[in-house]
Amino acid sequence: MLGGGHGFLQNRFGLALDNLVSARVVLGNGSAVTASDETRPDLFWALRGAGHNFGIVTEVVYRIYDVPLENKWVFAQMFFTADKVEEVFAVTNDISNEGDQPIEIVSFIEYRSVPDIDSEKPVIELLFLYEGTAEEAEEYLSLYRQIGPESSTLVNATYPDFARLVRFSKQDAACSEGQLHVQRFPADLEVYNITTQKELLVKFGDMIAGNPFLNNSFYIFENYGYTAVKAVPDESTAYPDRFNAYLIAPALIYTNSTPENDEIARQAGEELRSIAVGGRQDGRLYAYVNYANGYETLEELYGYDAWRLEKLRSLKQVYDPDSRLDFYAPIV
Repeated sequence: MLGGGHGFLQNRFGLALDNLVSARVVLGNGSAVTASDETRPDLFWALRGAGHNFGIVTEVVYRIYDVPLENKWVFAQMFFTADKVEEVFAVTNDISNEGDQPIEIVSFIEYRSVPDIDSEKPVIELLFLYEGTAEEAEEYLSLYRQIGPESSTLVNATYPDFARLVRFSKQDAACSEGQLHVQRFPADLEVYNITTQKELLVKFGDMIAGNPFLNNSFYIFENYGYTAVKAVPDESTAYPDRFNAYLIAPALIYTNSTPENDEIARQAGEELRSIAVGGRQDGRLYAYVNYANGYETLEELYGYDAWRLEKLRSLKQVYDPDSRLDFYAPIV
């Protein structure tokens, strides 16, 4: 939450950190303080976007919302062969509208290996959630159906089903603890560059073919919608990225973590990320800090605004002068 908190309902209610009302925080010197808009507002500002640098949160007051009485959602899953990649992302760009997508829609696209569909190339998987009925969702799903999926399923769902349906549960590879090793290489995009998306798919396929130990990996493109996120004033929190609409990252997954395999995965991930960033008009990397792998710069994690970095460094000296909270993405 303190790094941002993307989620299924952010198009309605903003990021998780946007709904934090106050926090009880243990600082690096062992003292416990309260941070809110009224009490230590400077610390409260820093907590929302870079909180892991400033303290350990032990208690929060949090804004919550009623579940709609009907709570009806539908979930669609479609698989497309690699030759359809440009069409899939063209439709996604049209629907998502640079983050101003219909409030009922959350979607994900993944590149992954599915030998039953294509034994040589990765395929494109669409995971599509819609708040409403199947008939209402069809206005958008029909645009994907016209492309010609290899398979398509549609089921009714409720909010508690989402993590399982999109494979974000604790039992799924990207989120589990244990024997699997996962390296992520996040980047944020304002719009999908169709040419770049095709290049990423080809490179991802080459990576898997050349390194079979990575064949459980996937490349995810997360489309939550940004309407409520962009409505929050940019300067009101430390969170730096309220203008990029899409959160993307290859998740390179393998069981045999050796120095050699780790380096192969790192180089492959950085190459994929470099291609993704090259498709941006500004050529800049914006990396979601909660997905960071440790190779990013401060600007890439906390934004390119000089005033924001200066403020974070200044507050770090106030609230953690001995740098006891530098375990992850430290502000230095």
